[in-house]
Amino acid sequence: MDLPRWASQPLAQVLDEELGNAIRKALMELPEKYRLVIVLRDVEGFSTQEAAEILDLTPSNIKVRLHRARLFLRDALKTYYETD
Repeated sequence: MDLPRWASQPLAQVLDEELGNAIRKALMELPEKYRLVIVLRDVEGFSTQEAAEILDLTPSNIKVRLHRARLFLRDALKTYYETD
């Protein structure tokens, strides 16, 4: 039996909130130097050059930190997305 569309919304909202909380928790567990880069680039949408200027780093350093931050988040969130 198919559920009406409205019936699935509360579950979807709960799941969205749960994922949001998991992401926030994982972000807060990042060392500050990685958290700042990922927030500037992925949350706020600054370019690599802009983030480098804001943090007084080289663009290459921003890219390395962003890569490491994303790897950490992927690892921290993998159990959320694993399926049996």
